[in-house]
Amino acid sequence: MRRGLPRPGSVCLLVLWALAALSCDSCRSGNMAKWEIVTRWPQYHEPLTVWFQQGTGLLLGQYQPLEQMLDPDVLKSNATKEAIILRSEGDFQSWNKVYSGNGEFRSVSSPVPGLLYALGVSTDEEGNNRSFLVSSADQGRNWAPLPPPPIPAIGVAFYEPKAGYVWSVERVFHTQDDGKTWRDSEFLVQMLDGFPPPVVDKQGTVWMVGEEELRFLDRAQQRTAVPLPEGFRADLLTLDLEGRPWLAGHEPDDEGERGPLELLTLPTGGRELQRISKIPKPLLLAEHLYVGRGTIFLFASDIEDTPPVSALHVSIDGGRKWKRESPAVKQGIGPVFVERDGTIWTAASADRLQRRRP
Repeated sequence: MRRGLPRPGSVCLLVLWALAALSCDSCRSGNMAKWEIVTRWPQYHEPLTVWFQQGTGLLLGQYQPLEQMLDPDVLKSNATKEAIILRSEGDFQSWNKVYSGNGEFRSVSSPVPGLLYALGVSTDEEGNNRSFLVSSADQGRNWAPLPPPPIPAIGVAFYEPKAGYVWSVERVFHTQDDGKTWRDSEFLVQMLDGFPPPVVDKQGTVWMVGEEELRFLDRAQQRTAVPLPEGFRADLLTLDLEGRPWLAGHEPDDEGERGPLELLTLPTGGRELQRISKIPKPLLLAEHLYVGRGTIFLFASDIEDTPPVSALHVSIDGGRKWKRESPAVKQGIGPVFVERDGTIWTAASADRLQRRRP
């Protein structure tokens, strides 16, 4: 036998070991996915929302030079914020500023491929807020202003071209003509009470969490409500790929303290929320929830950690079993975006953009 070649028995053992590794729990759970730091963006540019699709990425937020950040006059400092949109293609190693204005961007929406709407807020030196809306029809290369919303809105969701909603911490407005006119939906938001922001499905239905119920308003202005489990407090509200609402939250334990994190959903056409999953340990604060077809991504931090450290909790069986992953950057996790193929993007501290491929 030639020197350097393994013996036949060794080859068999190696093959058996490789097959066992491929069938291990960590592989089946998706834990073999790798986190990577993809790029750094220009210093002092703070993304407040991100968007990625088909090899194009956008970072939307605000920019301030350091001396303006440190200005002791907070109102004056806020008035100098520059609303920015950074765009990149391909390998995401360089970012171009494609929009600059006054204020900061808070929300982005894309009802169809290539069409985007971005909502921002600006503040004057007296502390007065106003909102502005811009749109792009070429995947974020160029942006044009739209009529401003009639309220100091902080969120936007267009469900089809020209038709969508904006909301403040208290009210929701609807447009069907690209923002030329807005109608008060008379659907009261309770974000001032700590409830999550509303979400909008592709049929134009607005979903919102109240004190004791999950409420929704369709585009024909028909209102429906489904009761929440007694004592349940929602931290997050999102929609799965079929448009069904999901809630992440908690009920109080026997001593009235925060209980384990739970996931609830409303089946299509259902009138009662179903409990899908409970994560008993550790005590988690939900930060971002994505529900795909069988796969669930939950960013959450352990409330007993000091300082808080974010982790990704992954389920590939609809929420029955969970595996915990640590991103490349564990602290300062910012906005999260999940592409339809399962690629996760999140901005993090120190101007870093990280990615997890499926």
